[in-house]
Amino acid sequence: APATIQEMVDLMGKAFDLVDEYRNPVMILGDGILGQMMEGVEFPAEETQVTIAEKPWATTGAKGRRPNVINSLFLDPVE
Repeated sequence: APATIQEMVDLMGKAFDLVDEYRNPVMILGDGILGQMMEGVEFPAEETQVTIAEKPWATTGAKGRRPNVINSLFLDPVE
């Protein structure tokens, strides 16, 4: 668990990168004291942020492509 607000900001960026890479949820836990703290933080420069690649598997409403059917109950009448 993070010990400072700055550490929480840093871990949050890393958590989102891991979520994007492994497609698993991530939870950052902090305690009540950390939630009540106030301190200045530095956010990473935009150059150091990871560019997220396009994901063809993501559900985007099939904009400009054939929809991906994950589960179909459409049965052929002959069957």
